[in-house]
Amino acid sequence: MASGVTEVLGITSAGHFWQEVVRPNALHYRQHPTAREAFNLAASLWHLIDWVFEDLRLNSPHQEKKALQATLRQQCPALGVMHDITTLYKHARMTKPQGKVAATDVEMLGATFYFGPGGPVSEHPAEYIVTLEGGEQRPLSELFEEALRFWDGYFRADAGARQVTP
Repeated sequence: MASGVTEVLGITSAGHFWQEVVRPNALHYRQHPTAREAFNLAASLWHLIDWVFEDLRLNSPHQEKKALQATLRQQCPALGVMHDITTLYKHARMTKPQGKVAATDVEMLGATFYFGPGGPVSEHPAEYIVTLEGGEQRPLSELFEEALRFWDGYFRADAGARQVTP
């Protein structure tokens, strides 16, 4: 295996993480656009960079992680928004924004209730709008699709032999 990746849960490379984690997260979000699914998709889209960073075949010569993040964010600005959402998801606050997310708005589309042991659980499918620092408003689903198209093209190109270059 031409990779510095440590196998985890059977995932052995950046391309494998794309196929087994990111793409299924996108499918689930499209079917049920809840905050849970949005956080899962944003985090997997952003953290795919970590997998590329560790994959020696894709990151040769071995770029520093911050440089690699900057290169990929420049190629796909939606990844900066994924960073910000992922950071807010994990830490509940933002200290070093990369996608310039100023706010998010939610338009609830309904509710789903689950009844079982432990009591009822609810989820609320919604349309999420991201407001960027300049005031531009973008549907989160649109930003997700931009990031997904970027990574899809990235891994399709990798079928040859692609390297990340600044």
